[in-house]
Formats: sequence, structure tokens, C-alpha cells
Amino acid sequence: MLIKAIPTTGAPSGPSEKDVKFKDLMKNAVCRLAILVLYAAASPCSFPSTAANAAEPADSNRVIDKLLVTRLTWHRGGGLLYGEATIVNRNPHSVWQVIITCDLFDEWGNQIGSKSTALLTPFPPGETRVSGVEFPMTVRNMQGGACRPVSASVQSDVS
Repeated sequence: MLIKAIPTTGAPSGPSEKDVKFKDLMKNAVCRLAILVLYAAASPCSFPSTAANAAEPADSNRVIDKLLVTRLTWHRGGGLLYGEATIVNRNPHSVWQVIITCDLFDEWGNQIGSKSTALLTPFPPGETRVSGVEFPMTVRNMQGGACRPVSASVQSDVS
């Protein structure tokens, strides 16, 4: 009986192109994560959006300069990104028709834009927890970031 060797031509001699792409993708992800961790560690404040909003001019009389959006929590479901926030009104009077703008990110932390929404409820001086901040998800696993007030009206006394 005669046995012939079967040539193994065409067999890969090293890692496949798919393996190389996967390794490159993982290296890229690790690098992005490392940069994010270093940025967060170097940040002087754990909530940079709050720090930016808190820096108001001492003599400011604008209603918007005395509003903050804090303690944001974001959730996803039903094709929506929805969240809750605390509105801090440091004005001596109630405000209403508050419009906030929120930063939105993709699943890797890249900013994809900002969207605004109106909060029509009145906000008396102090802190008020609000829910119903909703945005349609335009990309898979969209994430919410910092929000800031961009407009508000003084609520007049209705007698």
C-alpha cells in the first residue's frame, strides 16, 4: 500500500486577517480607556459640568446664570434615552419654561452632539428633582452626558 502526502498549500502560516483586526481593535479600545481614566484622574472636579455652571459672574442678574442641572442619571429603553436630574434654582423667585441642552455620546464615549428639551414645570428657589428628560436614540447604545440650562423665564405671580 502506497501512502502519498497531501500538500497543505493555502493553509495560513500566521494569524488571520480577522485576528489581526481584532487585536488592533482591542489595542485601540484599551488606549481610549486609558486616556479616559487619565483625563478623569487629572480632572480637578469629579463633576466638571457642575463646576463650569457654578462659575457665574458675581454681579450677574440673568435668571439663567443662577440655574444648575445636577445629579443626572440616564437610562435606555424603548428606543429612548431618558433621565432624571435636579434643577437648582438660586434665584430669589420661581422660574419656568426652562430649556436645557444635554451632551450625547456613542457607546465608545465619542460626542455625537447635543439636544435640547423644555421643562415646563415651575421651579421654586432651591432644588427640584425632575424626570422625563427624553431623547430618541439616534445611535446604538447612546449615552447621556452633562446638561446645562440655556433659557428660562421668571414666573410672574398669578393672583
